[in-house]
Amino acid sequence: MRIEKLNPDVIENIYYKTIVSGDKITNAKLPILMGVVSGLPKYIDALVVTSDLQGIVEKDNNEILLGEVLADYLPLFVEVELGLQPRNVGIILCGDLYATLSKRGGLGDVTGVWNHFNKHFRWVAGISGNHDSFGAFL
Repeated sequence: MRIEKLNPDVIENIYYKTIVSGDKITNAKLPILMGVVSGLPKYIDALVVTSDLQGIVEKDNNEILLGEVLADYLPLFVEVELGLQPRNVGIILCGDLYATLSKRGGLGDVTGVWNHFNKHFRWVAGISGNHDSFGAFL
């Protein structure tokens, strides 16, 4: 598999909060972009590649990791906008999926992000980042 081209035109944005230098909370947006991938296996119609989802979405007085929100958003996007079945899409997570609004950086459990993607898509593969832990498996 090879990513051949990434279209710079933003399809959609997901808005979130993050910490910047000086431990200041700021608003940010995650752009959703599309590209062209060659060499996909026949059983995969599309591939999602993402990393550095270090943000928090506040919903109903809860702080939710940006990766969990993205994982729950993408199945509908894949079906409605692309006409594809989420179960025929592969996911590659390239680390740094943890965030907190109490301080910049840190280390935290990202099992929920992986589980949310795994619930909707055919397979999930990737690596952990230096901010990511997996519950008891540090």
